[in-house]
Amino acid sequence: MHKIFLGAASVVAILLAITLLLRVPVARLGGRKKSAMNEEPTHKQSTARLDTSTQLAYERTYLAHERTLMGWVRTAISLISFGFTIAKVFELLREKHGEEATLLGPRVIGIIMIGTGLVALALATMQHRRALRVMHERYPELPPSLAGVMAAFFALVGILALFSVILRMR
Repeated sequence: MHKIFLGAASVVAILLAITLLLRVPVARLGGRKKSAMNEEPTHKQSTARLDTSTQLAYERTYLAHERTLMGWVRTAISLISFGFTIAKVFELLREKHGEEATLLGPRVIGIIMIGTGLVALALATMQHRRALRVMHERYPELPPSLAGVMAAFFALVGILALFSVILRMR
């Protein structure tokens, strides 16, 4: 019962931390927002239509931000899955051969790798959201981020993997 309470408390703490990380406001400069990309104050675009080359430049930059976040998602998935695999495979080997637990065993290494993947994913998502917020201020016709949806999905998968390893569920 004690493990279940600690597991539930850990889930709530991690979800709260991720939520807070994803909602960090953009820094302020003299009451005006700063760009997350170049630290210059941003201004609302006028309602005048942008020329074609400027629109394409915004769209290329938007797609570059999406590709960057997807690269971080791939990295986080690798860390999470490798950490989960290390923890579970060596746990099964330990049960089969009855080895003694060490200070920094495979379970701890797995938890560290999964946690590192989740932190990397949260930080990359936070940076991505800041950059897209600035871009949407300047060019509101940009679509919503699908890479952000994928990042949120894999963060949930990573949290489930973390608690599976923590609670030693199979």
